[in-house]
Amino acid sequence: MSKTSKTYWNPLNLENSSKWEIIENSKGMLEELTLAIDEKSGDYT
Repeated sequence: MSKTSKTYWNPLNLENSSKWEIIENSKGMLEELTLAIDEKSGDYT
């Protein structure tokens, strides 16, 4: 089964800054953005 995905959008556009999440234990130095997720297996990109 394939992952669910979103229509293309620019993740670096300042309008999308709220979609980035701080990586735990990175002291705010690293952020991640989930682009696609397989809701059945939990696998994500």
